[in-house]
Amino acid sequence: MDDADCGAALTAAGKVAADTERRLRQKDPERADLLYGAALTTAGVVQDGLARLRHPIPCYGLSEAPQPPPPLHAEAESICAEAADLTRGEWGIFLSTVAP
Repeated sequence: MDDADCGAALTAAGKVAADTERRLRQKDPERADLLYGAALTTAGVVQDGLARLRHPIPCYGLSEAPQPPPPLHAEAESICAEAADLTRGEWGIFLSTVAP
């Protein structure tokens, strides 16, 4: 839950997904959804996964929100790990949609 390196990697993945989405939409604005639908959808899913890691529990230093109280720390840590695993899977799916 406090792994800043994990937070940095997740933040970088979110930025790549957002930048990819922006570039694909600029490439052909009128037909982007038709041409790049899978990549655009999965880019959004990666960004949503990152949001799950920011709120409501501040995982991996992704939010300035206060940490949960000690009695809930172990449960919060488990939730962060599970959310990170989901986001990692979503990242893999995103990569498979944009890889040549």
